[in-house]
Amino acid sequence: MTIGFVPSVFMRAPPKQYDFDAPVLITALEVDSQRVGEMTLEGAWVLESENDLFGGWSAMVEWIDDRLLLGSDSGRMMTIGKPDRARAMPILAVLDRPVRDDKRQNDLEDLARDPETNDVWASFERSNEIVRIRRPLIVAESFAPAAMAEWPANAGAESLVRFADGRMIAIAETAISDGRHEAVLFPAGPGNGREPVRFLLEADEDYRPAGATELPHGRMLIVLRKLEWGVPPRFAAMLVTADPRAIRPGQALATQVVAKIEDPLPSDNYEGVAVAREADGSWTVWLVSDDNNMRYQRTILLKLGWETDGNGKRQKARE
Repeated sequence: MTIGFVPSVFMRAPPKQYDFDAPVLITALEVDSQRVGEMTLEGAWVLESENDLFGGWSAMVEWIDDRLLLGSDSGRMMTIGKPDRARAMPILAVLDRPVRDDKRQNDLEDLARDPETNDVWASFERSNEIVRIRRPLIVAESFAPAAMAEWPANAGAESLVRFADGRMIAIAETAISDGRHEAVLFPAGPGNGREPVRFLLEADEDYRPAGATELPHGRMLIVLRKLEWGVPPRFAAMLVTADPRAIRPGQALATQVVAKIEDPLPSDNYEGVAVAREADGSWTVWLVSDDNNMRYQRTILLKLGWETDGNGKRQKARE
């Protein structure tokens, strides 16, 4: 009997060809102006791109020159002109941060801006860090506060707010009980030696904090998100306000609902939120959804108008 040996042929897949040049396309959605709680829906856009730097936008902040700065859960950044005013091409970039062995450590979840210096602060969920970013997108400082060290790696520092006076609040995604989420107030920002104040944020037990920002009158606006399991999964969002002056150590801080983003509105995984005060005294709220780099999800940018008297009190809608 003759035994023959057939040489094996091993086929190696060609290396992935990355695309860092494809543009970001912005398409307006056909939506009617309508009341959304205390707000008015004024516009909606879908953002799409084949660029490998695009996607997963989990954070957003009001930026310079009438633009928005977005951050992704892979440590990437994008500046975009507000689509109802500017047609400047969005710019994609990578945050200049020391390389981590575990890419999951680049899980950027929220952004906050210092309007005096234009430095940006970012919270990273898995490492529970807060970093200061200076232009052009270089990490200048990094803090790992002990008050956040025990937060879950995949549900930790999800939301970050910086106030004009330097105070900062970080909020964990996971609820410890009945819709109450661990949160920390840093009286003058992290790393300054002052004792942080731990408290709880109270929210609807079906929702989790996904993003937050300071409002022009000193309160904070928080995005709460609900995941509805299905094929595909669906999302709903709720916007609530809270008054940081009411924070007490170990106590729950109450929230007030101002709007709900759910069907028939364009719905997705809204996480990033930014607020701008307009020339007439009204506020504009911008929301962006995180597509999780999934084909069945979209990156949606919403514009909501919020008419107030400058102190956060709702005015009668214009006729």
